[in-house]
Amino acid sequence: MQVLDRTKFDYVGLLFYLSTQTFPKIVDEDGFFQWLAENGEDGIIKQTIYPQTLRGWYKEKRDLYAEILAERKYLEIFEKIRVNVKKAK
Repeated sequence: MQVLDRTKFDYVGLLFYLSTQTFPKIVDEDGFFQWLAENGEDGIIKQTIYPQTLRGWYKEKRDLYAEILAERKYLEIFEKIRVNVKKAK
């Protein structure tokens, strides 16, 4: 699909389309936790931040914090592109 520069296509009544999922990974836990606390976002901190909790938080807050988190190297972000399928209308 990427070679053909297509993000979706119909085939046999099914719609195939690309979606991007983000997977943040904490690199500097102490620094990141301190930063969360300073910015009033420490409600997600537990003894451990479960990967799905971190993923959900990052998905929701990405537009606000992505640049500063990358600059401070608190997180690494892995993106996975998937092909999803559903019935075409």
